[in-house]
Amino acid sequence: MSKMIASLLWIFWTSIVINMLFLKGYLLSRIEIDKISTCSQFIMPNSSCWSEPLVKKAVLILVDALRHDFTIYNSSISPDILKTWQNKMPIFSELRSKYPENVKHFKFIADPPSATFLRLKGLTTGGLPTFIDLGSNFGASEITEDSWVKQLALNNKKLIFMGDDTWMGIYGKYFHKAYPFPSFDVWDLHTVDNGVWENLIPSIKTNDWDVIVAHFLGVDHAGHRYDVNNPELGRKLVQVNNWIEEVIPHIDEETMVFIFGDHGMTTSGDHGGETYDEVTSSLFVYSGSPLPAHHFPLPDVSSVFQTDLVPTLTLLLGVPIPYSSIGQLIPALFPVAPGNVLLKNYMANLKQVIRYIEAYALLTNDFDVAEINNYKVKAKDLEKKLLDNDDFSLEEVVGLLSEIRKLCVERWARFDLTTMMIAIMLSLLLMIIFLGCLAKKGVLEVTWYGIIPPVIALFIAYDTSSPWNGISNFVTVAATIALSYSYASSSLRKAYHHLSTATFRVTPSQTMSLIVLFFIACGFTTNSYILVEDYATLFFIGSIVVVVTLENCCRVTGRTAKGKEIALGVVVSAAARLSASYYGCREEQFWCDKPIWMSEDKNVVNRLYFGGVVSLATTLVLLYWAQKRRGSMAIMTPNRRLQYYYIQPLVCFLIAVYWALSATNSTVLTDTQLCWLPRTVYVLTFISMALTLRNPVMVYVVAPPDKTSLPVMFGGESCISSPFLALYGCLVPSLTLLLGFKLCPVLLLCTVELLGCCHLLRRSPPLTRVVMLHLVTLQLFYATGHQAAIQSFDWNAAFVGFTSHSHNVVPGILIALRTLMTVVITTVWFPVVMVASRVTSNRVSQVDMTDSDRGDTGDLRFLVTPHALSDVTRDHTLTLAPLLVWKCVWAFISCYLHRRHLMVWNIFTPRAVLELALSSSYLLFLTLVHVALHRILTVLRPALKTYLTD
Repeated sequence: MSKMIASLLWIFWTSIVINMLFLKGYLLSRIEIDKISTCSQFIMPNSSCWSEPLVKKAVLILVDALRHDFTIYNSSISPDILKTWQNKMPIFSELRSKYPENVKHFKFIADPPSATFLRLKGLTTGGLPTFIDLGSNFGASEITEDSWVKQLALNNKKLIFMGDDTWMGIYGKYFHKAYPFPSFDVWDLHTVDNGVWENLIPSIKTNDWDVIVAHFLGVDHAGHRYDVNNPELGRKLVQVNNWIEEVIPHIDEETMVFIFGDHGMTTSGDHGGETYDEVTSSLFVYSGSPLPAHHFPLPDVSSVFQTDLVPTLTLLLGVPIPYSSIGQLIPALFPVAPGNVLLKNYMANLKQVIRYIEAYALLTNDFDVAEINNYKVKAKDLEKKLLDNDDFSLEEVVGLLSEIRKLCVERWARFDLTTMMIAIMLSLLLMIIFLGCLAKKGVLEVTWYGIIPPVIALFIAYDTSSPWNGISNFVTVAATIALSYSYASSSLRKAYHHLSTATFRVTPSQTMSLIVLFFIACGFTTNSYILVEDYATLFFIGSIVVVVTLENCCRVTGRTAKGKEIALGVVVSAAARLSASYYGCREEQFWCDKPIWMSEDKNVVNRLYFGGVVSLATTLVLLYWAQKRRGSMAIMTPNRRLQYYYIQPLVCFLIAVYWALSATNSTVLTDTQLCWLPRTVYVLTFISMALTLRNPVMVYVVAPPDKTSLPVMFGGESCISSPFLALYGCLVPSLTLLLGFKLCPVLLLCTVELLGCCHLLRRSPPLTRVVMLHLVTLQLFYATGHQAAIQSFDWNAAFVGFTSHSHNVVPGILIALRTLMTVVITTVWFPVVMVASRVTSNRVSQVDMTDSDRGDTGDLRFLVTPHALSDVTRDHTLTLAPLLVWKCVWAFISCYLHRRHLMVWNIFTPRAVLELALSSSYLLFLTLVHVALHRILTVLRPALKTYLTD
C-alpha cells in the first residue's frame, strides 16, 4: 500500500508539471515593463509636460457591470413589454437633451477576459490583459506597470478613492484619501454602494482633491446573485440613476465627469468571457462647461476601447500617458484651437505607443525591427507635417494607432507551439507507462527522491527571475521529467513488451466503456459536444448501465435475481436522470430554461428549503441504513454512538437553522453570530472524521457458545468499505452547507446513484467500474449547478461561515471545495466501488480460507489472501491514471487545433482548464484516500487477526 501511495504522489506531481507546461505555452502572456513616463520625455511647446491641462478636476464614477443597453432610454417601448432592466436610467437621456453641448455617450468595449481585476488593470494602465492574468482576479496584488493612478501621484495630483476594496490591493499607497469597502460577498448589494454614496458628495464639496474615483458594485452583485431579468437589478439601476442625478448639480465648470462600466453581463448576470453582452459597457462623459466644437469631421467614435480612457484622462489633466498604454485618445473631448491642441496630443499619443512597442521588442521577439522602423518613419513624417503646418491627416494618425493596436492584439495572441507539443508528447509517454505497468501486473517503482525532479521542473518553468530562458528552459524541464521517468519505471521497452504481449479478455461492458472514452475524446474537438456535454454524459451513463444490467442478467439465474438486477439499473439511471433537473445553463445554450432551483419566488424558495432539509436528513439516514444492513452497526462503540446519535442530528439542526435564518434575512442573529453555525458544522465534521479514522473497525464478532462452534462475524463482508461510507457521512453536512438547500437534493440522488453503482458493478471488471465512476464525477459536476465556463463559479461558497476575509486562503479552499465537490465525493467512494463484491449477507461465519470452494466472503478476502487488496488497488488505479491522462491529452489537442477558433476562449479553453483541474484534484484526493485506506488496514488487520484462519 505504501508503494501505491508513493506512485500516486509521483503521478500527481508529474501530471501537474505536464499540465503547467502546456498551460505555459497555451495561455497567452505579456511581459510587463516597469518603466514610468515622465514629463521630460515629450514636452509640448509652451508647456511643462506633454500637454497643458484642459480640465482642472475629474470625477470617475465606475458602475461595475454597467452594460451599454442599461443606459439607453427608449420611450417608444410599451410599459407592458418593458424588461425589468429597461428605461431604469433616464438620467443619461435627460442630460443629452438638457445639455447637448456638454455630454458625449459611447459604447465602451472591454478586452476579454472580462473579469473585474483585468478590467481595472486595462482601465488604469491602458494595456491589454491576457488569459493567464485571470487568476489575479481572485488575489489582486499591486500593479507594477505605469498607470494614470501613479502618474497623478507623481505629478502631485490628489486622488480620493471610495468603493471596491480591490483598488486598495493594487493602488492603495497612491491615494490621498480612501474609503474602501469589502467587495467579495456577491450577496451583499448595498454595503459598498451605500458607503460610496455617503462619501461622494461630501468629498466633491471639498477642494482637497483633483480626481475622485467612486466604484459602485451593487449592479454587478445583483447580476451575480439574481440575473439580468430580476427586479432587484432594476431597483439597483434606479438607485444608481438617482445618485448620478444628485451628483451632477455639484459639478462646476472646471470639472469633467466620466460615468462608465468595467464590463457588461450575460443574461444570467455573470461575466468573465468574451461575448458581446460581457465586453460591451458604456461611457458617458459630462463636462461642467461645453465641450469643444470641431469644424472638420472626426473619426467615427461611437464606440471606444476601454484602453482609450487612459490617454484621454491623462492628457486632459496634463500628466504623461502611462508607459505601457496602447490606447488612443477620444478626439471629441479635445479642442483643436488654440495651437492645434488635438493634433499635438495625438502626436504625443502616437510617439508614446511606438516608444512602448520599441522597448517591448528589445525584450522579446514579438515585433519585427522592420515593422517598428516603419512606424517610426511614418510618425516622423506626420510630426514634420504638423510642425510645418502642412497637410496633416488626422485619419492617418488614427489609422496608424489602430494598426499598432491590432498588431499588439495579434502578437500577444501567439502560442508557444513547441511547449504545447512537448506537453502532449510527455502525456502520451506517461499514458504508455501506465498501460505497460497495468499489462505486466506491476506497480510503478517510485522512490521518495523520484518526486523531487518534477517539483524542481515546476519551479524552473515558472520562476520569472530564473536565468533559464528559451530553449534552455525547455531542455531543463524535459530532462528533469525524463529523469523522473527513470525513477518511475524500469524501462519503456519492458512496458512496451508487456503491453504488446498481454492477452485481454474484453467483456461487453468493457467494450462499451472503450466506446464511451473514444466518443469523449472526439467530443473534446467539437464545440457542439462541449455545449451539450452535461446531457451527453447522462447518455453515456445510461448506455453503460444498460450493458452492465444485461451482463448481470445473463450471469444470474431465476426471475427474482434478474428482477433485482433490472431494478438496480433502473434506480441508477433514474437517480442520474433526476439530477439532470438541477443542471445550470450556460450563455450559449439558447434552448436551456432556467432551472427551478434558481427561482427567487418565495413560495418556491420555501418548498426548496423543506426539500433541502428533508434531503439532508434522508441522506444521513440512508447511509446509516446501508451500513446497518451490512452489519457494521451491530455494536455501537462510544465514539460511533457520539457520531451517529449526537453529532449528526446536531449538525442537521444547525444547518436547518442556518438556512432558515439566511433565506429570510432574519435579524434574530447578527451576521457574525450567524457565521458560528456553519463554523460549528465544520468543526464537528473534522471531529467526526477524526473519530472514524481513529477507530475504523466496524466489525462485531459474537463468541461461540462452545469450543466446537465457530464465531459469527457481523460487518466482516464490508469491513473495508464501511469506514469509507462513514467518512462520506461525516463529509455530507459540510458539503450540503456549500451547496445550499436549493441543491441539497442532488447529494441525496448522488448517494442513491453511488450505492446503486456499488451493487450494479459488483461483477464488472476494473475498466467498467473506473469509467462509470468517472462519468458519475462529471455528471455530478453539472448536477451541482456548474458548467464548463468561468461564469458558472459559485463565489457565494467563500462566505458560508464568514462575513469577510483578510486573505485568500480560506475563500480559495471553500470555492475549490464547492467547485470540485464531485471529485471529493467520488474519490471517497472509490474504495467502496473498488472492493464491491457479490456478498449480500450481513454476517460471515469463520471459514477456512484455504478451501478452494470457500465462496465470496466480501472484504474479508482482502485481509486474508496475500496481496489481494494490492492487486485490486493496482488494477483500478492504473486503469484510472491513463483514463485521466487520455482525457487531458485530448483537451490539449483540442486547444492546439482550435487555438485560432472563434470560441477558443469561451468554450475550448474553459473546458480544457476544467479537465486539468478535475484530473489533478482527482489524483490528489485519491492519494489522500489511499492514505486513509492504509490507516484503516493498519488498524483492521491486527484487530481481526485472531478470527481469521489462513
